[in-house]
Amino acid sequence: MTQNYVYRFGGGVSDGRGPDGKELSKALLGGKGAGLAAMAAAGVPVQVVSVPGLFTVFFSEEPVHDYAGAKACDTEAHAAWCRALLARGVFPPASQFEAWFPSLAHTQEHLDRALDAATAAFAELA
Repeated sequence: MTQNYVYRFGGGVSDGRGPDGKELSKALLGGKGAGLAAMAAAGVPVQVVSVPGLFTVFFSEEPVHDYAGAKACDTEAHAAWCRALLARGVFPPASQFEAWFPSLAHTQEHLDRALDAATAAFAELA
């Protein structure tokens, strides 16, 4: 079974450490989700659940490990964030219960654009 990881951000701070106790970094999140640490600065409580090849953003103060945890998230905040991303030309998954699938087709320019949009969208929600 694939190990999943939960990274918590919000309230101006982040966990700062992965499951192995090491500092969160682009290497740990595959370079694709690491920029989402801007959520901590925006003060929006968010969990990023990641397995190799995909990640999901949940608007919750509690770690999300299952469907019940996902259902308890703030889907209205997630929808507002997604609308803000769409307004910036970034097309997120259609539902809180779906994952992002970054791939080798995404260049660093694509990733930077998405992370810049995510940062601006989180600031809009704060």
